[in-house]
Amino acid sequence: MKAFNILLLAVLGASCSSPKNNSGEDAIQYKNIEKHIAELSSDRYKGRMPLSATEGITVDYIAGQMKEIGLEPANNGSFFQEVPLLAVNSKISNTLDFDTPQGQLKFPKMTDYVTFSRKMEAEQSLDQSELVFAGFGITSPEYGRDDFQGMDLKGKTILVFVNDPGYGTNDPYFKGNTMTYYGRWTYKFEEAARRGAKGCLIIHETGPAGYPWKVVDNNGETTKLYLKPENGYQDHCAFEGWISQTAAEQLFSACGMNFQDAKKIAVQKDFKPIALPVKVSGWMKSTFETKTSKNVCGLIRGSKRPDEVVV
Repeated sequence: MKAFNILLLAVLGASCSSPKNNSGEDAIQYKNIEKHIAELSSDRYKGRMPLSATEGITVDYIAGQMKEIGLEPANNGSFFQEVPLLAVNSKISNTLDFDTPQGQLKFPKMTDYVTFSRKMEAEQSLDQSELVFAGFGITSPEYGRDDFQGMDLKGKTILVFVNDPGYGTNDPYFKGNTMTYYGRWTYKFEEAARRGAKGCLIIHETGPAGYPWKVVDNNGETTKLYLKPENGYQDHCAFEGWISQTAAEQLFSACGMNFQDAKKIAVQKDFKPIALPVKVSGWMKSTFETKTSKNVCGLIRGSKRPDEVVV
């Protein structure tokens, strides 16, 4: 058996001596892991972001350590594999505006909302987009759930809760407090796009999300990296993002709903989407750049099954 060890996996878990001289758990020692963490987290690497000025010294370090512990180059004699990436830099409107039955709510960027998009269009906008409360934004035949119920979402923006309907309940619905892929923000954006929505806003709650709002804030108008697309990501939503719990509470209140009551409704197995009496507006301006990054890959060649690969 031979195995490809991609990116940091081989380095962070490996001993500094040859793997032939160690076996099993004896080869994994804290001092060896600590060495690599200390090196790669040092100021010299400035965060190690792909496509940045320090990517070169980062991948060279990893490849050097792979070679030192006896791994073979895994990509036709090279430790490196080229990865075409799309770098997206966006500026978003200072506020995301919601016209409600009780007047306009203007939520400031970073404080109460963050949006982004990989869709390759220089300028995008939500211009009085209809807002639909779509529960948890889940379509799951195995759980008998469809939060969209056939509603036409073209040009509309959906508002959804993060995580699964079973989180924080005593009901083993879905997997309770164990998040399934349906609870991930990536899934919710993907499903919104499949349903034809123009935008998808996820309500942030620290417990269900697993991290505080500061994490969302820190990733606001930062460079986003995606695999280089063939179709310019035209099959994705124009707006993907988050609103704070505080903003969501105000929004539901303006629609005559209580936040906790909305959550209880969304948890129900027979939930149906609710067209809110709200229109949402905002804009985004983006620049795009395609560059080539690198994976680092090495292999340990097996003797019994040399034609098989474990990644």
